[in-house]
Amino acid sequence: MPSTPYATILASVDGDTAVTGVRTVAGGNVIQLSGQDTAFWTSQLWELYDFPGGYATPAGWTLGPDGVLTSTAVTPPTFTVDPPRDRFGKYGVRLTVNDGLKNGVSDDEMRDEAFAVLVPSYGGLESVFEQEENQFGTSWAEALKRDIAKVDASINHARSSVLTTNATVTLLKAYSMPTNSRHYTLRCSVLAVGDTLAQSALYDVTVVYTRDSGGTYTQRVASVTTVYETTAGFNVTITQTSTDLNVNVTGAAATNLRWHVFAERFWTLPY
Repeated sequence: MPSTPYATILASVDGDTAVTGVRTVAGGNVIQLSGQDTAFWTSQLWELYDFPGGYATPAGWTLGPDGVLTSTAVTPPTFTVDPPRDRFGKYGVRLTVNDGLKNGVSDDEMRDEAFAVLVPSYGGLESVFEQEENQFGTSWAEALKRDIAKVDASINHARSSVLTTNATVTLLKAYSMPTNSRHYTLRCSVLAVGDTLAQSALYDVTVVYTRDSGGTYTQRVASVTTVYETTAGFNVTITQTSTDLNVNVTGAAATNLRWHVFAERFWTLPY
């Protein structure tokens, strides 16, 4: 624990317990910042120094000519992060206490940049923010790599595959349907490739589930279109287990098949 005075950011989301560290939220959430210990603070500067483009200035905050939102209150006003339907990304926060000085000398304990808020896109993309370091991984590059992998999954191979050697129903991939959403849509292609050129298949999949306020899931459509298959016994089916949407595959006896997910797009939407 550093000696007072020092700068450490606490954050509460929608009135929950204020804690240190980054927060990942669904969007539309109210963020309340505070200092862990305000003893011997003589001045404080809160900066919301990066945020998704188009974000409106929250009440009580001041937008400077440098594009940074600031507050000089001991406890700054709340700000509400936009839902991903409007914009997604990260909100970077900096707290500087007593002009960054302790005993008249610049001191790292008087600044805190460890806190940030992430609102992922409906497709799970994160984006990066100015001066991002290791808030969401080892570096900003790690977040960028995750985004690139998600983009590739949506247009190419989704990095999900499973091997079948018989006609047993086998889970290819499970998609989590979070309980804070109302509508779930999956669109993808499933491709089977055999260890011989004689065996292969391709299917187009569209699935929609909805969830009511009581937590009941209703399947609206589970369409599996066979583009082609070399063996009529091959199959792709859709099931639900608790809050998981499962894509299952069935091969054929004495047949080695590798099943793949391509062009994966999975949206979970709130009201």
